[in-house]
Amino acid sequence: MSDSLIDEAVSCCRNVIDELDEGPLRRVLKLRLGLLEGAAWSIALEPAAQAEVVRLVQMLLDLRDDVVRARQSSRAPSVAIA
Repeated sequence: MSDSLIDEAVSCCRNVIDELDEGPLRRVLKLRLGLLEGAAWSIALEPAAQAEVVRLVQMLLDLRDDVVRARQSSRAPSVAIA
């Protein structure tokens, strides 16, 4: 279950990050994704404690939430204040 959840979160983040405009936020999100993907590969290669897997999943889901918020804010219409 956790492998598929990890794969889904990574895939979702990658797809949404690819949609974002170039800029500092996109670079930061892409860097976070790269680090978490590396951690996921590490866990896949070596046995990991349950707490480590849970923490990785939490961080991936947090990243997914941040990525989705970034997409929503980039699509939000700008409102001029008079």
